[in-house]
Amino acid sequence: MKSNQPLISIALCTYNGERFLREQLDSLVNQTYQNLEIIAIDDCSTDNTLLILKEYENKFDFLNVYQNPNNLGFRKNFEKAISQCNGEFIALCDQDDIWRVDKLEIQCKLINENVLVYHDSELIDENGTALNKKVSDVMNLYQGNQCHTFLFENCVSGHSCLLSKKLIPYILPFPPQIYHDKWIAFVAASQGNISCSKEVLVYYRQHSDANTDLLRKKKQKGEDGRTKIERSLEEIKIFKALLPHDPFIQKLHNLFKNRVNQFLSLELFLVIFKNRSVLYYCKKKSSLSVFGYCLKYLWGYQLKK
Repeated sequence: MKSNQPLISIALCTYNGERFLREQLDSLVNQTYQNLEIIAIDDCSTDNTLLILKEYENKFDFLNVYQNPNNLGFRKNFEKAISQCNGEFIALCDQDDIWRVDKLEIQCKLINENVLVYHDSELIDENGTALNKKVSDVMNLYQGNQCHTFLFENCVSGHSCLLSKKLIPYILPFPPQIYHDKWIAFVAASQGNISCSKEVLVYYRQHSDANTDLLRKKKQKGEDGRTKIERSLEEIKIFKALLPHDPFIQKLHNLFKNRVNQFLSLELFLVIFKNRSVLYYCKKKSSLSVFGYCLKYLWGYQLKK
């Protein structure tokens, strides 16, 4: 059975993860999918993370552990892990979640002609207790091949992705201005089709040290309008570089570029409002709230004089 299955690589990145790592590793090495390799790269942990990884490496010959000579940060570490994967399909993995043991088996059956498949996840706290909330309770989960859905928002969590190795030349290196899972979702939808399973296949841990804060429990300084416009322009420049002949992205780029010199931009507002069902698809918000998001691009915050 194993020889007839495509190889799946799990790209696991770790950094000072000893607290939750064993629970995650147990869920990985016990996957029901047989033809599997795990590429684990530790980013210079100062706790017992590397010792735990080495312990598991000695027990399981499909687990390969590496440590960076210098701390790269999670984005560059994932780049490195992905680049070392040999599988036809690659699954991204955080150090602190818990996978259902049939996650990869289910996703491999779903991927077919898709370039990326992902799934719903259940949120748990740092003690592993269910928070009675799923990712789909917080945002709408998209499937299809409309990459414009990911220009402003993202609903594809990295931990839920199984992607084709065909995407790697388009994905790497990750642009530093864009979250890597948002970039992966955009690229995937621009190069093929994304499919989503409504099944919960990961228990997605929310805690104070996590890179993501889906429930927004951490105190955050709000992003002002000026910063948002500047960030949007930088992101759209990158999307445009990947798809230079996409007329909608080209139009958005020109409007945002002009926006930095204007106090009022009715045309930008109208374009965003007209396309709000695509640009804000991932947001699980009322029509009035979405209108408010569009309205923020209408006036204020002239960036250059």
